[in-house]
Order: sequence, then structure tokens, then C-alpha cells
Amino acid sequence: LFSSYEILLIKRFLFSKKTDGFISIFSWFSIIGITIGVAAIIIVMAVMNGFREELTSRLLGINGHLNIYSNTGQITKEEVNIIKSDFSDNQLIPLIQTQALVISNEFSKGVFLRGYDNEYLDDLHFLKQNIVEGKLFGNNINDIVIGYVLANKFGLSVGDEIKIAIPKTDNTIFGNIPRFKTLTISGILNLGMYEY
Repeated sequence: LFSSYEILLIKRFLFSKKTDGFISIFSWFSIIGITIGVAAIIIVMAVMNGFREELTSRLLGINGHLNIYSNTGQITKEEVNIIKSDFSDNQLIPLIQTQALVISNEFSKGVFLRGYDNEYLDDLHFLKQNIVEGKLFGNNINDIVIGYVLANKFGLSVGDEIKIAIPKTDNTIFGNIPRFKTLTISGILNLGMYEY
């Protein structure tokens, strides 16, 4: 590991004669200081790398590396296939996202509502791993999975019903009325982030 010359230098630097004991004390303090400093840097780097990996996996598990939006509000199956051919090595999961209002008993809260195509549900591994109650895939088209924070705020659990109002309106003789849909909670998701 060390050459004979390096070993000689180490011995002379660390183990000086008794007359130079003061220099030896400084040498030992220097080595201890450098050791503590390097250990602190290694520990901080390990913690930060772990934090970065955890944060990245959580964010990319939900949003992905790239989001593609349409100017017209929808992307057709043909466009999805074209995009798939351009990114053949990567996973592609189409979804619909809109703002909505969740209404349950006397509470209401604005949320983002996401809908995934049934064809791609098996690709949602990150969501499957973070279900804390119920299941990700309901048996019914009116089933919904909600976040842990929302469930706690409203006191909801699997099997409860919530009403969702979306910004699209129905034209009636009384004017524009928001669309309401009653959905049954099939699962509760905890991603460790307040927004979800």
C-alpha cells in the first residue's frame, strides 16, 4: 500500500523524538481534525444522496420525466402511438388531469383529478406500492383512489362516497350548471407528499 519512502516520512512526522513532542501533538491533532472532517463530509454526502434519490423517485413516480400536453385538450390514440414510437425504450402512460371540487358532508376542497386509461393501469407500479388501504383498481367505473391527507381531512375510508364537481358545465334552461359525479372510494394512497 505504501512505499518504504512513504512509511519513513509517516514515521518521522508522527513519531518524532521526545524533544520535539510539541510538534508530535500538533501532528496528532491535525490527523484527528482531518479524519473528523472527512468523516463528516462522507456522512453528509451519504444522507444527501439518499434524500435526493428518495425525492427523485417520489416525484418521477407521479409526474414522470416528460409531460406532453395538447393545445386542443386531448391527445388521440394515433398521436399516442406516434409518441410511443419516438420514445420506444421508455414507459408512456397517458392520463387526463383537471381541477375539481371534492364535496363530502359539510366539507369541500379543491383538488387535481387524474384519470388513467385502463390499458395502462398495470404500469402504475409506484402507485400500487403506496396504497395504504383498499386497492388501486376498483371493480366499478365510479371507483376512485384518494390521497391520505384528503381522507384524513374529511374522515373518509374505503367504501365511502364523495361527490366531485368538475369545471365543465351542462347547459340547461337555468344556465350553466357544473357537472357532479358521485364516486366510491376504492383505495387510499399515501405518497408522503401533501399534494397527493
